[in-house]
Amino acid sequence: MNDKINYYELLGVSRNASFDEIKKAYRMMAKKWHPDVNGDSKSIDIIKQLNQAKEVLLDENKRKEYDLYLQNLENTGYSNLNRNKKTSNKTKTQETKNYERKYTKWQYFYQYLKYYDAPVWRKIIAFIFVLLETILCGILQISNYLIALLFYIIVTFINTTLYIAFGSLGFILVLCLMIAGITPKSPEEIILFVFVIFCLFVVLVIPTYVYEFLVIKMPLYLSKLNIYLFKKCVGYKS
Repeated sequence: MNDKINYYELLGVSRNASFDEIKKAYRMMAKKWHPDVNGDSKSIDIIKQLNQAKEVLLDENKRKEYDLYLQNLENTGYSNLNRNKKTSNKTKTQETKNYERKYTKWQYFYQYLKYYDAPVWRKIIAFIFVLLETILCGILQISNYLIALLFYIIVTFINTTLYIAFGSLGFILVLCLMIAGITPKSPEEIILFVFVIFCLFVVLVIPTYVYEFLVIKMPLYLSKLNIYLFKKCVGYKS
């Protein structure tokens, strides 16, 4: 008995199929896969499998044994599936516990001061340096926030002023020149044209990138700096 082949599926019939249905399905499949008709290299093996299926399913006793065999096979697969699920759940639980063991900076520092095997003087120095680096990074973070806020106010004011003074007029001027196909020729016209383009670039492009750097990227850099200095203070390696 081939444990890799389901005879019912091979013949394309249900498990409740009658003997007549099995015979009819066998004749159709045998005709389809006969080596004289089908040139597929697998046809000979499939014919052998069809004959095995016919021999088992058309014998009442063999069919009962085969049905019992399939039932046991399905039950074993279900048990393995449940076992895999339990193992997976156990692994996830262990991963959750491992995740819960992760500490914040100050939780780790508390564990370091309380349990770490180091001289008292070393812990005192570490405490002083951690305090200093925390104050330093706090000042940098506050300064960055104030700079970003001040930059936003100044840029908003400058943008409004330049947009009113140069933006609309310059944009319309450049657009008209481009539509008319007029290019600046004299040095004064070239300087004016470049100045207008530069003002538009300053007003519309540069502030966006600078503000994004101050608000989004700089806090991340300062946070990494804080953790880096903290690790150096306590001698953290892994």
